[in-house]
Amino acid sequence: MKKLKIFLLSILLLTTLPPINTFATTLEKLPLSVSSEQWSVVIGEPENDKSKAGVYNVYSMEVKNIGDENINLVSVEAYRDEPKSPTEFELFTFTADLNMQPYFQHTNFPISVEASKLKVTITWTGKSDNRKYRETFIFNQ
Repeated sequence: MKKLKIFLLSILLLTTLPPINTFATTLEKLPLSVSSEQWSVVIGEPENDKSKAGVYNVYSMEVKNIGDENINLVSVEAYRDEPKSPTEFELFTFTADLNMQPYFQHTNFPISVEASKLKVTITWTGKSDNRKYRETFIFNQ
């Protein structure tokens, strides 16, 4: 009799409690693309998806120059945020050779499922003036 009461009480509680909401913690609708007058940044499917459920997701990134062609790509940096912390954590930094084309591709990089944004910073110089420029793109997860 006692087991029956516990069983009925359990069923009653499970059916009357409100449903628990769940949210996806991945970048939606890949590929995601953000462009400016100078750059196009695309976040897409990884070449080898080795995501670890509940820990991190893996993506690819492609950076293309779509503006002035008289430039040299200097670096591409990617950062993610951490919940309850003002600090951003570096995912990778790519430093280009001066003779490289202003193009960059990263086939697999992980982002923690706890991160809510991906920040990509591109630095370049003009070939004629050698002045340094920087642009930042933010993707929300």
